[in-house]
Amino acid sequence: MALTDYRSLYDKDFIGAWDLQGGDMTVTIKKVKGGELTSVGGRKSKKPVVFMAHTEKGFALNATNGKTIASLYGNFTEKWVGKQITLYKSMTRSPDGSGDVECIRVRPTVPEGEGLAPKAKITPEQVEELHTALSANSVPEAALLAKAAVTALTELDASDFAGAIKWIATQKKAAA
Repeated sequence: MALTDYRSLYDKDFIGAWDLQGGDMTVTIKKVKGGELTSVGGRKSKKPVVFMAHTEKGFALNATNGKTIASLYGNFTEKWVGKQITLYKSMTRSPDGSGDVECIRVRPTVPEGEGLAPKAKITPEQVEELHTALSANSVPEAALLAKAAVTALTELDASDFAGAIKWIATQKKAAA
């Protein structure tokens, strides 16, 4: 029986070290967007937030974790979508300097071997965005499905979303 850390029961928008009870966790990046965080003292800061296929909570990236992911997959966050990273629990200095606190770190290697999470599929919002782009560019959905070799847009991997949007735009130019 898995035990529940009380900190996981609070209404939090971001994962915490307590969410990694089983040790290392390999996750698939679903999307990355900018977010604004408010610290305990009320100070606001902008950070990239990674969203993963297995949870609705985000993973707010500090500089260390951002640099680690960039060393694996490059600086452009769009290229991180569909890629996997391994998270692990560590310790770091408390922001207020009062001692050490638990934190999450990203392993500096591309995950390999058994137990990898499946590739993230596109979100319902991305499917809607594809429908909008197809309609706006007068491209039949069947053409995109044939190009991607899938039977439904929901089968597309998240990492293929940006390429699908670009392809749709080129189809309008090709028809003009």
